[in-house]
Amino acid sequence: QVLYTMKYQLPTPDATFNDLVKFLTVELEKLNDGNKIYKINRINSNAYAHEGISLQRHISSYVGNNGDLYCDLRIDIDTQKHVKPIEKPAEEKKEVAPKAPEVPFTTLTAYSYYESGKSNVKALITVDGVENHPKEKIKVEFKPRSFEVAIYDMKGKNYLFKVPKLQCKILPDKCSYIIKPNTVTVTLRKEKEGDNWYSLFKSKGVCEVDSDQK
Repeated sequence: QVLYTMKYQLPTPDATFNDLVKFLTVELEKLNDGNKIYKINRINSNAYAHEGISLQRHISSYVGNNGDLYCDLRIDIDTQKHVKPIEKPAEEKKEVAPKAPEVPFTTLTAYSYYESGKSNVKALITVDGVENHPKEKIKVEFKPRSFEVAIYDMKGKNYLFKVPKLQCKILPDKCSYIIKPNTVTVTLRKEKEGDNWYSLFKSKGVCEVDSDQK
């Protein structure tokens, strides 16, 4: 059981108490979700008044035209009636195609290199049958001190040749590569022509610290 006060506006200036009760009864039924029982205890001209308006009196004698009225209600729940909850439309579940498992890289280890003139270093990475592989599945990335060759989906495998730190710095935008039979040939442009590339991979020398490798 719930006690509740509702605010209404005077329906017509000459409305009687009974007219208002009928009007409120209709309005309350519009709000009823199926198991509520409303009982009007009293109708007041003030939200805090304890005395209701007398029966059969013209309400306009208590409030002005279009004035506000307050209706004290008692609301009971009929437990014999079960109100069906409002069902929200089920959201359509979008089927997401399962992702194919990522294929790990197989490291390529067979390579050779040599200095080509004063400006370039050639690196030859051996990959059997690479000349027949789609060119869009071969990615080569150059950075100032590293490069890598990635070959995707070749006979069901991914291959990777990576030099995380080169012997010396290079100019990435002037480096290139070509595909030859069983070989990916990479041309590295030296940053400094005087650099001595006695190795492709930078290795730490005796008494050398990490800061010396930059």
